[in-house]
Amino acid sequence: MNLNQKEMFPPLLIKGIDEFNKQQYFQCHETLETLWRSLDGPAHIKERLLTQAIIQFAVGYYHWQRSNFQGAEKLFNKGLAKIDQTAPNPARIDIQSLVDQIVSDMPKVVEHCRLEEFPVIRFL
Repeated sequence: MNLNQKEMFPPLLIKGIDEFNKQQYFQCHETLETLWRSLDGPAHIKERLLTQAIIQFAVGYYHWQRSNFQGAEKLFNKGLAKIDQTAPNPARIDIQSLVDQIVSDMPKVVEHCRLEEFPVIRFL
């Protein structure tokens, strides 16, 4: 993402995704929760759901890092239930790639395996 693209998105979204990509999942949760709380009203319902899903994925990976596999699985399922890949995506996040990675990781979390590689959120 270049500087012009970064200026188009809320700074908290950019910060939260940067933290997610650095595997700073607790900080990502805190940052994106602040953004999520600011997205009020029916005009922001899809953005709120997407932000909440990313928060739940971050917390899922946070649990996974601490070998709380049951907690990770629960949060991944909650996040996946909120993702609507057909909804408008004003942040232009590569949702399909993120969902594919979570779905790919699910059998590993169920089997209580350690992850060798964590997902990265990309922009389209």
